[in-house]
Formats: sequence, C-alpha cells, structure tokens
Amino acid sequence: MHSVFEGIQFEPDEALEFTEIVVKLHGLVLFVRRSGLEENIEVEEIDGRQRLVRHTVSMAPVPDEEFDCLDGATCRLVHLWKTGGTDFVERHVSQDFAIYVKYDDKQPLDRLLDIARHLQDLITVATGRRAAFPSISLRHPDVAREEGKLHPIEMYAKWSVKVEENKKPPQMHDIVFSLDDFGGVEALTRWLEVADANAASLSRVMISRYSDTTYASDLLLNAAAALEGYHREKYEGGEDTKTWFATRVKKCVEGAGAVFADLVPDIELFAKLLKDNRVAVAHHLSGVADGSTQQIFLGRAASWLLILCLLRDAEAPEEVFDKIKDRPDWRWLKRHVAEVLAEAKENQVDEKPAEE
Repeated sequence: MHSVFEGIQFEPDEALEFTEIVVKLHGLVLFVRRSGLEENIEVEEIDGRQRLVRHTVSMAPVPDEEFDCLDGATCRLVHLWKTGGTDFVERHVSQDFAIYVKYDDKQPLDRLLDIARHLQDLITVATGRRAAFPSISLRHPDVAREEGKLHPIEMYAKWSVKVEENKKPPQMHDIVFSLDDFGGVEALTRWLEVADANAASLSRVMISRYSDTTYASDLLLNAAAALEGYHREKYEGGEDTKTWFATRVKKCVEGAGAVFADLVPDIELFAKLLKDNRVAVAHHLSGVADGSTQQIFLGRAASWLLILCLLRDAEAPEEVFDKIKDRPDWRWLKRHVAEVLAEAKENQVDEKPAEE
C-alpha cells in the first residue's frame, strides 16, 4: 500500500503498528440515524400575514455507544459536529459520526484496516451507495500530547473506493436499512465477526459495487468463487471437497431464506445457469460473449446471495430483508432475472441435472 502518515515517522525496518483507528465513512450518519440537530421556527400573525419571530437551529451531543470489536478491541460510535460560516452573513452547523476502535496493545496496520473495510462493506450495502473513506486517523502510544491523550495521526492513501460523483448525495429515504433496523451497535459486533470470517468471499462480491468498469464475466466469476468459498468455510470446515458447485449454490440459497426466492423463483435453473456460465467463462467456451447480459444478471443475483447469507449469519432481523425486497433496484434485478430464466426455459439450455 502506498500511503503517507502525518504526525509520525517510522524507521525503514519498523513495523507499521498502532493502537487505535478512527473510521469515518460517507453515509454513516444516515445509517446511524441518531441526531443532535433540532430546528425551531416561531411565527406570529399580524394583519393576516405571518411574520418570522425566531428561527433557531441547535445542536446537542449524542451519547457515545460502545460495542465489542475484533480480537478484544473496544469500539465506540461517536457523534461529531462542527459549525461554519461567517460571523455576520451566515452560520451553519453539521453533524457526522465516526467509529473509534481501540486496542490495549499495538496492532498491525493491515489488521486495523480490515475492521475499517468490514464497516465500509456494511455501510455500502445498507445505504446503497459506496461508503468511501473521507479520512482515516490512527493513534500510536509513542505519540502523545502533553495532557496524555494520543495525538491523531492522519493516514493519506489512494483509496480504491470513491464516492459516486455522478449521483446526488443520499437522503434519508434512499437508505436500505438503518442501524436500528439492523439491531443496534450489538449487531455491528456480529457483522464484524461474520465479515472477518468470510473476508475473501465478501471482498469478491464487493468489487463490482466499488468499480464502474467490472466486466460481466469477472462479476460472475467473482460471485461464483465467493459462494463456493463461503460454502466451503461454513459447511465443509474449510476443506476442499468434491461437492458439486450447483449443490453448494442451493445450500447457500437455503441459508439466505425466502428473500432470495423472491428474487430468483427457480433455484434449480438458477444454479444450473450459474454453473454453466462459470464453466463457459473459465474455459473460454464458444458463446461466452453472447452471454454477457445473462452473466450480468446472474452475477448480480449471486452477489446478493452471498450478502444475504452473511446478513443471516450476523442475525439481521427480518425487517432488514423486507426492506431490501422493497428497493427499486431489487425489483429491477428481479425482473431481469425472470427474463433470463424464461429465455433459458424457452431455449431448453440443457436437460442434464444441475449437479453434473
């Protein structure tokens, strides 16, 4: 990783280790849905006309919420606010949230960034927008202020996840599900554990969400590999067994529950098509280019399958899955998946059992 740290200097052979990381994410404040902002407008009526008496905007601090993190770390959800404007023309106040992760001992930078990425993936799924890092701040026990508090160490890097500049900033109604929908800060602990145990599979399906230039074949192969890896870790103890790929897909569907059946009504055919396209792309078989549209929708459905399985493992409430199903993008994908399945039936793709 090419990065720069402001506020600390390491020796050439010194390990990059820190005790704390402060994670800010675009969209986190909308996911959290806690607010210290309050607006009050007072008017009075004079001669049939309303006149402004007072318009106030105030900010009160939102209490921190603490939860357990990975490897014995402590996490805090912290409310942030700032004021701005000029003294005479304009004043405004804004709020945000950050997640503070604190270890008793120094940890490798990569481990701290793992936690940041797991949170980034969750907020991206929950908000339907890429949760880029506006900033990453670290703490080191050897870099302290006079009053004993650790000095912030800013990390600058060329992050691969960028804000979608062609889209308007998300509003409250754009959010797929909130922190309370998800189960509160205790659910963040469960998500971090699940995401960390399935980090390789999760990163594969998030690639397409974070990129504007993913090929259809890459989308499909990444999703297929993610499902295979997830199944192997959860149901086979990490061993490389000779289980049929389609059997693994159908087992994942069972874990995802009824929400995936809403997206893909014919699981048997879906597993077969995913398997056939996976083989065709991997072995450069004829007709692959013509199947790119099919690969896009199969790949997106398979990506959702992995995410749904992870949300189930994190014990997400049923309300989360109901809200996912109500999304316009879900209904859009559902319609196109139905078209793919209908076309496959019409063409009688292959009558062999899906396991072969």
